[in-house]
Amino acid sequence: MLMLDLSRAAPFLQSESLFARKLRARKPAAISAPILALLLMLLGLYVPGAHAQTCPFDDGNSSLEVEGLILTRYALGITGAPLVASTGINAVDAPTVEATINCPSCGLNVTGNPALTVADATIISRKLAGFSGASLTNGLALGTGTRNTPALVQSFLLSGCGATGGTVTSITAGSGLTGGTITASGTIAADTTFLQRRVAAPCAAGSFITSIGADGTPTCATPSAIIIVAKSGGHFSTISAALTSITDNSATNRYLVYVAPGTYAETVTMKPYVDIEGAGELATKITQVGNASGAPTLSGASNAELRFLTVENTGGFDFAVAIRNVSASPRFTHITASALNGVETDGIKNISSSPKLEHVTVSATSSVGSYGMQNLDSSPTINNSVIAAIGAASFGIYNATTGGSFVVRATNSQIAGNAYTIFTIPSYTTLVVASQLSGGAAGGGGGTVTCIGVYDENFVAPGYMTCP
Repeated sequence: MLMLDLSRAAPFLQSESLFARKLRARKPAAISAPILALLLMLLGLYVPGAHAQTCPFDDGNSSLEVEGLILTRYALGITGAPLVASTGINAVDAPTVEATINCPSCGLNVTGNPALTVADATIISRKLAGFSGASLTNGLALGTGTRNTPALVQSFLLSGCGATGGTVTSITAGSGLTGGTITASGTIAADTTFLQRRVAAPCAAGSFITSIGADGTPTCATPSAIIIVAKSGGHFSTISAALTSITDNSATNRYLVYVAPGTYAETVTMKPYVDIEGAGELATKITQVGNASGAPTLSGASNAELRFLTVENTGGFDFAVAIRNVSASPRFTHITASALNGVETDGIKNISSSPKLEHVTVSATSSVGSYGMQNLDSSPTINNSVIAAIGAASFGIYNATTGGSFVVRATNSQIAGNAYTIFTIPSYTTLVVASQLSGGAAGGGGGTVTCIGVYDENFVAPGYMTCP
């Protein structure tokens, strides 16, 4: 059925017109398309193959027997209750219907005359019937309005009947805007005391925004106790430079040196109350070559933690030591320590120290002499870690002393060495619990090694309290 819906003008009113609502609710009698086409052809008003354009009054849901009738009546000067008689619309709603017809932005005044005419109503009816081109205006007197030629009428219809939303008569600035009420011309601007401009630039890595200016410029600050080391964009490009900058570290003023991903070829000496944290054992690496003095890649410090990175010594000289602790008891968490190719090769070397290891992987590889962990007068605590020495003369853990009694504890760990998994002298007591010993024997040197729930590389346990 052919339908006409004037409700597309509704957005330009305070609310959708009652006229439109009534039309939506009503179910007009259906007229089949073939019969309607035949009637229109007999009247000389139908051109086969024509198609409708899109205008505010035409959304494919309108009725010629209602909207077409009402428009024709109005064009003939009929208003009030007679305008809507026998259309299914209440007489009291006639004023609303008239207001909708007179809506400036509804596109009903096709010819541009001062008021809606019979020609306008006829053109709209023809358009709804699918007419286009010259057939829209054939036989009609278009008057003296602004669109008084067939070409102008067709252009108006093709362009959507001039529905641009109506004419704005004034603009009042609301919250967040300045400019006051504008009735002719003027400028509406953002109120910078109410709105915040987009941030113009980010802060550097490790910094945070403390305030933002009206122009979007941020004020940045960095926590005084956090120092960023990065290949670019950090506070320093080397770990040593970052540590040197710290001069007031104490038990009540701890620091964190965060090391961004990258390989840092340098020698690092930790400081008390300063933790060093990497981006991960596979992301952050500290590396150095061997030397003749035994200096390590990294030296530990008490009351400090090293975590989430790799420490490496590539050797090539008499000594290759990855980590060495001298009278220092740091904490190592999620660390990989690797030493290679020295005459003496140490993954971790402790001298008068008691470090704590948690989730640490230590390896020492050499064809001459390698020590996964070498302890001199030291009592380390090892948990959930792997300590391995690789080579002909290799020791997983090697304990020695100049005098005194010391205890080495290893729990839930793996210890491997070709010559000895654990070599210890009499003044040492080594406690191994729920761990694996792979390779050589445990206990060489005469010291005490106590095993509880320990098994070998083949996962064979000789006894609950017997070392493999």
